[in-house]
Order: sequence, then C-alpha cells, then structure tokens
Amino acid sequence: MDETSQRYLTLKIPNEEIRYIFRYKVLDWFEEQIKAKDLSKLYTAIINGDAKTFEDELGRLLRETISFIDAYENFYHGFVTGVLS
Repeated sequence: MDETSQRYLTLKIPNEEIRYIFRYKVLDWFEEQIKAKDLSKLYTAIINGDAKTFEDELGRLLRETISFIDAYENFYHGFVTGVLS
C-alpha cells in the first residue's frame, strides 16, 4: 500500500476456527485491557471541577491509546464519549 492509498482495509475472518480465536482470545484481551484502566482520577476531577487533573488524566489516556494516524476529530469525540459512558 503506498502513501496515497486508503489506510483502512476490510478484513474477513476466513473460517470458524479463526473466528473462535479472534472472539475468545483477541477480543477478550482487548476487553481486559480496557477494564484494567483506572479512570477514578478522571471521574473525580470532573465531579470536583478540577480542570488541571482532568487535563492531565485525559492526556495520559490519549497518549496510551491513540496512534499518530488517528487524525480525525470524530475519533477523539468517540474516545471521550467512551471514557465518559
């Protein structure tokens, strides 16, 4: 893929064995990683109106989760919506 090509591809899981591995290993791993995030400082900062702590915690989460190719504003909107839901 060259620089002018799209960065997204549609992938298809080829068979039931791979689908099983994807569902029960890969997706479960991501789910556990999400659960492992401690967002209590972020939520407490929101409740207390502590803008500095909120900024620090949000920045930390963004640095841990967003890659440099996630350039679209709607990704950030989705990220913040997910964190706050």
